[in-house]
Amino acid sequence: PVGVSPWWLVIVVLITWSLGSAYFPEQVHGIAPAASYALGLASALLLFASILLHEFGHAIIARRHGIQVQEIDLWLLGGVSIMQGEAHEPSDELRYALAGPAGTAAMAATFAAISLLLPSSASSIVRALVDYQLLINCLILGFNLMPAFPLDGGRVLRALLWRRSGDMGRATATAASVGRVFGYLLIALGALEFMGGSFQGLWLVVIGFFIVGAAGAQA
Repeated sequence: PVGVSPWWLVIVVLITWSLGSAYFPEQVHGIAPAASYALGLASALLLFASILLHEFGHAIIARRHGIQVQEIDLWLLGGVSIMQGEAHEPSDELRYALAGPAGTAAMAATFAAISLLLPSSASSIVRALVDYQLLINCLILGFNLMPAFPLDGGRVLRALLWRRSGDMGRATATAASVGRVFGYLLIALGALEFMGGSFQGLWLVVIGFFIVGAAGAQA
C-alpha cells in the first residue's frame, strides 16, 4: 500500500508554484499563467511518480530477501519504504540499497533518450517538461547516492563495511557517523546560502537536520 502524508500536498503545491511562476515562464516565451501552473503541477506529479518507482524498487527487492515492507509513504521530503526488520546478509542490504537508485537511473535515462530524440520542431513546452524531469531525476540520483546513512549511498556504505568486518552493529555505527557529518555539512551550507539571500538554503538545512536525526535513530 501507498500512503500519502498531508505534508506531501504542501510540497506538491510548492513545486507547482515554483515551476509555474519561474521555470516555465523562463523556458516558454509568452506562456499563459494557467498553462504554466498546469505544467508545474504535471511536473510535480511526474516527479513523485519517479520517486514512487524508486521506492517500489526498494520494496520489491526487500520482500524478495525476506524483509517485510509495511507500506510506502509519500511525504514532505519525497518517499520512504517502511520496513519491519533488517537485511540478513550484507549482500541483501547492498541489493536493496541499489534497487531504488536503479529505478531513478532508469527514469533519468528514459528522459535523456526522449530529450535526444525530440525533433528540432518539438514544442518548447514539451522540451521544458522533459528537460526538467531529466534534471530532477539526475539530482535525486546524485543526492541519494551520497554516503550519508540512511540515504541509499549510506546503506551501500554500511553493506560494504558489514561485508568487510562481519559486524552489522559496528558497520551501522560507522555509517551513521558519516551520515551525521554529511548532515551537519548540509546544515552549514544551507545556512550560508540563506544568509547570502537564497531562501533555497532552508531546504538544505531541513534535509540536513533530517539526515542527522535519522542517522542517530538508525544507530
